[in-house]
Amino acid sequence: MDSRFARHLENVCRVFGIVPCTEPVSLPGGYVAYVHKIVGNDDVMCVAKTYDDTRPITQMIIPTLERLSRATQWLATQPGINGRIVAPLLSVDGTVSVREGIYTTVLFPFIDGVTPRKQPLTEAQLGNLVDTVARIHALDPRHSALAMVPREQFSPLWIDEIEPALHRIAQPNHPINAVLHERCEGLRATFSSFRELTASLARIVHPFVLCHTDIHGHNVVIRDDIPLLIDWEGMIIAPPEHDLMFWTEDNQWPVVWKRYQLFHPNATIDPRRLRYYQMRRHFEDLIQDIQRIEREHPDAESMSVLLESIDVISTELIG
Repeated sequence: MDSRFARHLENVCRVFGIVPCTEPVSLPGGYVAYVHKIVGNDDVMCVAKTYDDTRPITQMIIPTLERLSRATQWLATQPGINGRIVAPLLSVDGTVSVREGIYTTVLFPFIDGVTPRKQPLTEAQLGNLVDTVARIHALDPRHSALAMVPREQFSPLWIDEIEPALHRIAQPNHPINAVLHERCEGLRATFSSFRELTASLARIVHPFVLCHTDIHGHNVVIRDDIPLLIDWEGMIIAPPEHDLMFWTEDNQWPVVWKRYQLFHPNATIDPRRLRYYQMRRHFEDLIQDIQRIEREHPDAESMSVLLESIDVISTELIG
């Protein structure tokens, strides 16, 4: 572990009143953050999630991290949701995050469970997860505790970065050119359709609910056969399709939809909103992968993974 990072985690422990008994243990994480298990005195166990400012995606997360963390804490206390999500801890002085230099860390209680990254949920687990999402969607998004949660504007922060990126990729010397040079025209056409859809949806009034926006195996921990929803950095007040789109193409979608309608009997799926969120997800992943290659100069193994991801995303976008 880098000494500067180690000192940062030591300070995080001090701020949260934790006396670590061992060195922090690295846990599987994602591109967004580093994850470490911290074991403290009196059998206190926490998970430190640390964001690195040198990563492009962090610039979109840090400005809202504090207020979304506090909204998550409120959410975790709501009837029917308590025990179904994981919220961040408060420090000794009442703050949520510790920011030093390029690092910002939030602490969570350690959950002794399993993260089903690639393993499908059982029918019972899936039903419980759908119940959690449906209960969250049933909350009043106008509640004062959610006042600082962003509202959907149909204007992603990264939207103006796509066209310049596609132009760069079209240059023969670009590291992604070999993968995408034959798809650039198709991607431009698809992106043009996406911008038209974005503009049309921005002119319409939509039903809004509180959304997690990133429901997949990496963001679920199974404890006692109950899936706990974690990682709320993308929380937003938006149409329900923002969450439901993670299931609509799954072969268990009819089961999911029937379960969801137990809580929302009058719910419908708007195909235009669904298409928007599906395309948005792909373009967001695409620009993040491109920026990683351009700014971080990944090693051969990481480059191979990124190029494979770009190949899959671009194929999905072009159809």
